[in-house]
Amino acid sequence: MLKKCKFHLVIAFLCALLAAPLGAFAEEVKEVKVSPNPAPGVKYYTIERENIDGNPIKGAVLEVNPKEPLMEIRPALGRDRLSGTETLSSIAQRHGAVAAINGGYYGGDGHPIGSFVVDGRAITASDMLRTSWGISKSGNVQMGYISPVTAVHLPGLSERVLVDRLNRWPVENGVGVYTHHWGSQTPQAVAGVVEIVVNEQGTVEQINSGIGYSRIPAGGYVIALWGDKGGLASGLNTGDSVRLGQYFGEQWANLNHLITAGPLLVEKGIPVFNAVNEGFTGNLLLDNPRTALGVKANGNLLLVTIDGRQPEHSAGVTLEELAYIMVELGAVQAVNLDGGGSTQMWVQGQTVNKPSGGVERPLGNAILVLHQIPVYLDKQRLWFDVPPVLREGRTMVPLRRIFESLGAQVEYEQGVVTAQKDGTAVVLKINERQAKIDEKIVMLDVPAAVVDGRTMVPLRFVSEAMGAKVEWDGSAKTVFIETQRGDK
Repeated sequence: MLKKCKFHLVIAFLCALLAAPLGAFAEEVKEVKVSPNPAPGVKYYTIERENIDGNPIKGAVLEVNPKEPLMEIRPALGRDRLSGTETLSSIAQRHGAVAAINGGYYGGDGHPIGSFVVDGRAITASDMLRTSWGISKSGNVQMGYISPVTAVHLPGLSERVLVDRLNRWPVENGVGVYTHHWGSQTPQAVAGVVEIVVNEQGTVEQINSGIGYSRIPAGGYVIALWGDKGGLASGLNTGDSVRLGQYFGEQWANLNHLITAGPLLVEKGIPVFNAVNEGFTGNLLLDNPRTALGVKANGNLLLVTIDGRQPEHSAGVTLEELAYIMVELGAVQAVNLDGGGSTQMWVQGQTVNKPSGGVERPLGNAILVLHQIPVYLDKQRLWFDVPPVLREGRTMVPLRRIFESLGAQVEYEQGVVTAQKDGTAVVLKINERQAKIDEKIVMLDVPAAVVDGRTMVPLRFVSEAMGAKVEWDGSAKTVFIETQRGDK
């Protein structure tokens, strides 16, 4: 912040930003080509300013059209679990992202502070009064307060049972739910617990009484009844059906992804100074590196980082200054994300800003810009470090990832791919339309090929050769693979 300046000087700086013609700032916006085009519907550029003391301010901007075909803007957890931290470049690369920025606040173990929703399901939930940003499946963005409600419906009970803790540490008397995002097993309970293990089909597999540590099934969850709440399990038996419901409220209808962040920076195109109301005080109000997410009147997203704590490079900005910068960039609504040493932007293989610590800080979560064909294996999203591509109308994917995901052993030598599973052997040669399945010659619509230095293989042929079923959803432009193990 402008620590040594009087309040009226700060206001003067902000008013100057707002009053200056946009054309004056347009000369300072320099187009930076990370690559010829980061992706269809994505624009990247940098900005340079001076604060009221004449110190430099430098930032990076991504403008993304969320309604571009195959475009996704989605949050991701470090290590894909609540207790993990991971560098932004690592998170982005293993998801095959085009670009990424750091996400919301997190604790020392990486656990998000506030609510975190992915694919329409809350992973953590909080009623804290800090601004969240969310995006619907159709790409519409909104911001505001949220208080997700999770409830379980148990046989024999006429009313739903409200969940006190979703993927959080136990309380003395209450109800918790743990999914695979927590880990492989539930935590130790504070004082006795009855745990109901529910599989992916919503059927009770086990009812455990003790101190916790129940196995969390893949695709399922565990209901933990602590202390006095243990009596809710009376009359419940293995094989019973249990239903888990989540409710976001009318304001958040059709919500797909969400992160709690804050404070709100811009509302209806006007800067909002809401930091203190949302609990931000002290050093958080001073000059700092900042990250923000905004939405323009046309629906495009603005992902913005401002470097800081580097006097010769960039001094950083206050939240008020960031609000005015977001308005100048065209935001009609904007929210502050985590900042400080977490402020980072990654575009097509490189960090494009200067983190204040000199190196990437491991993050609890990130916001990814994806432009790819989604692939689901047994209802779970399958991620590739190189995204699937279309070649002659067929989906191509990295060879090792797809074969190993299907349970096959794969070898690659001198342009020949050999994979084996359950006695079935598949052989493909780079750029050849002939393949072999157990010595039987099969003609391919499109051959295996090297694309941008990576060996890509036809997804449908590989999956069906390994005994899986493949369906293409043309409306959603999504591939669904089902294996025999997925049918069980």
